Amino acid sequence: MLRVFNVFKGINTISRIVSTRSASMMTMINRVEPISIPTLPITMPSSTNLITEMIMTSVLRKRRLKMKKHKLRKRRKAQRALRIKIGK
Repeated sequence: MLRVFNVFKGINTISRIVSTRSASMMTMINRVEPISIPTLPITMPSSTNLITEMIMTSVLRKRRLKMKKHKLRKRRKAQRALRIKIGK
């Protein structure tokens, strides 16, 4: 930990790096050459392509469908209990 602190502080940086085990790794990292990535031209969509159609369902419709499902489940549960009670 002291070595890392001294390296960042700037005191005897080369001697500290050479004396550590990671010196070979440091030289390997330094040998890596940067690669050049070919750039592709960026095309901006025209204003005519930006118009998209969105269909939004109303909140009331969603609530109505949710209540329908809830009531259906409740009725089925009651019918199931009734059938068991009757013995069918």
